[in-house]
Parts: sequence; C-alpha cells; structure tokens
Amino acid sequence: MKRLVFVILLISSSISFASEYHVSNAKEIERIMNTAQPGDTLTMVAGVWTDQLIDFHGNGAKGDSIVLRAEKPGHVFLNGRSNLSIGGTYLKVDGLRFVGGYNGSSAITFDNDSQHCRVTNTMVSEFNPPNATIRYHWIKINGSHHRLDHCYFSGQRHSGVTVHVSLSTAPYGYHRIDHNHFADKPEGDGNGYETLKVASGAYSDLDGHVIAEYNYFYRCSGEAEIISNKCYNNIYRYNTFVECKGSVTMRQGMYCMVQGNYFFGNNVSGTGGIRITQRGHKIINNYFQDLGGTGGRSAFYLHAGIDHSEYVVGLGGHVRADSMLIAHNTIVNCAAGIHSGAGDIDDPYYLPSKDNVIANNIITMDDMAPCYIDKSHAGTNQIWQGNLFHGANLGDVPDSGYMVNDPMLALLNDWYQITATSPAVDAGVGEFSDVLEDIDGILRDDHKDIGADELGSGPRQPLTPADVGPAWRRDANLPDEDDLPRILTVTLEGYGTGEVLIDPPGDIYEAGTAVTLTAVPDTGHMFVGWEGDIESTEDSIIVIMDKSITIRAHFDPPLRYTLAVWNMGSGSVEFEPPGGSYAENTMVKVTAIPDDNWGFSQWGGVLSGSNNPDSIMMDSDKSLIATFKELTGIESNQESLTYRLGANYPNPFNPVTTIPFELKKTGYTTLDVYDVLGHKVAELIKGNLDAGSHTVQFDASELTSGVYFYEIRSGDFLAIRKMILMR
Repeated sequence: MKRLVFVILLISSSISFASEYHVSNAKEIERIMNTAQPGDTLTMVAGVWTDQLIDFHGNGAKGDSIVLRAEKPGHVFLNGRSNLSIGGTYLKVDGLRFVGGYNGSSAITFDNDSQHCRVTNTMVSEFNPPNATIRYHWIKINGSHHRLDHCYFSGQRHSGVTVHVSLSTAPYGYHRIDHNHFADKPEGDGNGYETLKVASGAYSDLDGHVIAEYNYFYRCSGEAEIISNKCYNNIYRYNTFVECKGSVTMRQGMYCMVQGNYFFGNNVSGTGGIRITQRGHKIINNYFQDLGGTGGRSAFYLHAGIDHSEYVVGLGGHVRADSMLIAHNTIVNCAAGIHSGAGDIDDPYYLPSKDNVIANNIITMDDMAPCYIDKSHAGTNQIWQGNLFHGANLGDVPDSGYMVNDPMLALLNDWYQITATSPAVDAGVGEFSDVLEDIDGILRDDHKDIGADELGSGPRQPLTPADVGPAWRRDANLPDEDDLPRILTVTLEGYGTGEVLIDPPGDIYEAGTAVTLTAVPDTGHMFVGWEGDIESTEDSIIVIMDKSITIRAHFDPPLRYTLAVWNMGSGSVEFEPPGGSYAENTMVKVTAIPDDNWGFSQWGGVLSGSNNPDSIMMDSDKSLIATFKELTGIESNQESLTYRLGANYPNPFNPVTTIPFELKKTGYTTLDVYDVLGHKVAELIKGNLDAGSHTVQFDASELTSGVYFYEIRSGDFLAIRKMILMR
C-alpha cells in the first residue's frame, strides 16, 4: 500500500498544466514570457496593434511549444513601427497580419540564439518605407532548425530581401521554408532585391541544410535572382514560379539539389529558369514553359568563369559550372533552352563549364528559339546522353548524346506531359540514383522516361494560390471580414518629393469612412498621379474605406536636362552656370578654353560654328563637342588630328546615345556594336569617311538592358569601349 501511494505521488509531481494568457500589447507579452512555461499560449486580442515592438523570448520544449497566436486568425493587425523578435527555443507564432507600417528594420526576426521556432499562417504586405532606397529585409532567419510556413508576402517595393537566411552566427541552418505565397515584387534598381536569399558571400563555404519546398512565387521580379543560393547543401524542390522576371540562381556554395519545380513564364519578357555556377549541384525533374528570358534568364544558364579552386570566400566572382548533373528536365516553347559558356563582365577571365552530365532532357521549341547555345566558351568534357530535342533551331548541339524527334506532348492540367506514343517513353539512358520519381510524384521504374514527366498523371501538380499561404486567406469563414477595421496604406513613389495630407488623419478606419487624400508636391516638383488600388491624376481624391486600401502617390522632380561635352584635342569647356544638369529653359553659357599651344577650332553637336563663348537653351538633353587644334608654325588641321574613340554619352543610356570619334586619315571605317556574348547587334558605319571629328547616334530600342561594346576599325586603328543600356 505504501508503495502504491509512492507511485501515485511520483506521477502527480510530474504533471504540469499549460496556461493561456490574453494580451493586448507588447509589454504584456514581454512580462508574461518572463515566467511562461512549455505549452503556454499567449492570445493576442483582435484589433489593431500600432507601434508594438514585440519581444517573444522564452523556452518551450519539443512537442510542447510556447505559442503566440491571434485571437482570430488574421484579425490581429500590426502596423506603424511594429515588429516581432523571436528568441529562445520551441516558440510558435500563428495568425498575425502585418499590413503597411515601416520601422527601418524587419517585420519578423528569428534571433541569433533561437532554435526550433516556427512562424505560420502569417501575412506581411506593403511593409514599405516612404523612400524605396531604404534597405532592410522583411523576414530575417538567424539561429537554427526553424520553420516558416503557410505565410503570405506581397508588395515589397524597396531595397531588400523578402526572406533572408543568415549563417553569420552559430548555431545556424537546418530551416524549412514551405507552403508560402510570395507575390508582386516589382523590379528593383539593381541588385539586392531577392525574394529568398540563403546565406551571403562571406559565409558561402558553410553548410546551410535549408529546404525550400512547396512555395508559390507569383511575379517576384525584384532582380535577376528570385532565389539566391550562397552556401552548401540546400534543397529547392516542388515550388511553382509564375511570371517571375529572374532565375533561381545557384550563385555560390556547392552540392545543392534543385528538383521538381515548375516554371511558367506566360511569354513575359525576362522570365527565367535556373542559373548555375560553382560545382556539384543536381538539377533534376524540373519543368519550364513559355519563359521569355534569354542569356542569363534562359531555361538553363551554365556559367563560364573562374575555377572553383580559385574562388575566395567573400570576394565574389562567378565560378564556372563544374560537375553538375542536369537530368530529366523538360523545356517547352521557351525563348532559349540551355545556354552554356557565357561569362560575367566582372570576372577576370572565363574558363568554360566542364565535367557536366546533361542527360535525358526534353527540349522542344515552337519557333526559331535555340535548344542549346554554347558559342562563347564551349564546355569541355561534357557528357551528353539520352536527350530529346525538337524544333527548327537546335543550336550548338554536340555530335552525339541526343535524338531529334517530336516528343509528342499533350496539354494536361495546364502543362505539357508525354503521351503513350512519345519517343520519350522508356528511352532514358543511364542510372541516376537521385531520380526516383518524376516531377508530379510518380515513381520511376528501371526504364525511365526522358524528361521531367513519367507517363501518367501524379498527385504533385503545379501549385496554385489555393495550395499555399495562411488558411484564413483561403477559408471563406475565417475571418469575418465585416468585423475587420480598414487599413489605409499610403506610400510615396518616384524620384520627386512631396507629402500626402490625410483627412481625417490616421491609417485605421471603420468600414465606410470617407477619407480625403491630397497630394502636395514640394516646390518645383510635380505630382504625377495615384497608383495601386486607386488610380487617378487628380491632386485630391476621396476614398471610401469599404476595404483595406494601398495607394501610392507618385511625385517627379523638376524637369532637368543634361549637357554633356566631349573635347577633341587638348582643352576644356566651362559652363555658366556650372554643373552640367539644368532645370528646363535654363540658358547656359559655354566657353571653350584651349590648353597651352592649342587653339579652339569649332563646335559640334548641338552647336556649330566657332563663336566662343556661345549659349545653349536647355529644353532637352544635349551634347556638345569642342574641337581644339594644336598651334604650329603652319597650322594644319590634318596634322592636329589623331585617331580616337570617345566615351558615348549619356552612359548609361535609354535608348539613344551618341558615340564620338576622330579619324586622323580618310579611309574605310566600320563602327559596330556587340553584346557580351560577342554577337554583332548593330552596324553603325560601314564605308569611307573623311579625316576629322565625327559623331553617330545609336538607337537601342530593339535591344534588352545590359552591357554592350562598340568597336571602331579604320586602317590600322582599332578601339573598343563599353556602354550600358538601362531601361
């Protein structure tokens, strides 16, 4: 009997009871977390939480997390300067909504010491600063073993990454990022606008062990890298990309798996597939359809560059694609199939891609788009086997390792799959241990079909918005939208400045409230119009808050025009007023000042003749050439000339630029423009030209943004310069 009592007491002493706390502000959360135990729940009361800096720090236990959740999923609005910091172990956040607001930092941060934490069913939308150049990341994942799932991220319009995984402090890695909906990230101004970035160059020699799977990316076009991989041993699988202008980029790090992803470009220019550098990646079972990108945004892009043995962590550079497995992928009706061997202008030299296995892929094109390009730096020791090509332009295909035939695809579930009569059926060559099933989840047998698809339809079809994101965005019964306040988010766009007056002031309103917005540009600046949920060019508008509204006020700076000058010979030109950039209708006095033993000869470009000084009315961008000649005992214009190829102006340009040059002698002259692959894209001059100073305009309206080179040849004279087309 005594023994029985002892057992009962022992069992009861180990029992703990989880508690639930209702909280209404950040201070209450911090106070309760000082004593919270595993299994406890903190329930955030429904409503608007403004300027709440939430520290959710504590320690749960495996299988018994501490939970911070919304009273009603999607009914807790965090705006203003609000953010969330997660620190500790086994913590879970559920059902929050960040709408609008801005704090110069992240919306959600997993702290360096955090482990085994989770954020789910949460939304971050339009979390933007008033100035798009202010840089911060929306979600920062430090620590290890975290999960970010069933979340919705939309409308990031400033410099920064949507979700950034950091390996800067141990412990790190082993995260799962799944079933999220990433949407509507417009093109940014250069680099640094990735949607998902895993690590950075300074930590590119570390193992990430990050899995990004079952995510839906829609119009995520911030920059060339939709996903940027920069460390070892990560997996990117079963994701769907729709109209994303960019590529999934294996930028740094090695031995990653890119598997079972769907890419749909819908023929939108710049939509891309997978860009590959470094070594040892496995790219299998991926599907690409109607991508509009070429070059670095081809369905596949294999870099030329430095050898991996020369790569220095943190110093950048592109390592050539080395020892890759590219197998069982399908490319249908894209602007370019596989593009191999091109390099980046920032690399010191280009070594060709090498030792790659390209096997059992289907590439079929419905026009003159090339299946394979490998001209600039042809790959070495590539193993080709079992590929199936079809189209009018096979491109630079090798001598063997493929057959040419119609793959006999049929449109099913909005993507092209093989049919029973396809020559791809049971035609795969070679054994690849990682290829166990096809893209839609059908197990492959010993006689594998060529391409991403095994004959038949499996359960893992392309994702749609209904498959991802918070449950409360998909469930008509959660939440009851009539109970929600309406959020008004107003941001500023353009390069001008101004302010928006809001009457009645604030950003949270009851349903049906009439709000007057008035755009007030700064002196000399211009209001262009309203963009977003409401479009108008009226300075003052009234919006009825029957729903949450996001609107952008677009201001432009005063009209200013650039005066560019090119000096032929030895001398300079002074402007009065100085500067080179002028408000509209400014009268600029230009004075040519020759160097010692040189004299001013004549003007060219916007002016002609030899009046010195002269004047220019700035009613457009203009260019001016000042020609100086050397003073000798017998002044001879012919003797003062030399061969010279000048810098184009403006540079960068869009889409027209002027190229100046000087010929010492009359003769046959050519001036051509080339892209970075060495393809001639324009012939500007081809024929005899007189000695002297010349200019020619280059119109690049038909070309895409990027770096181009212009080359002049005349007699023994050869010169090349670089210019940048930036749309």
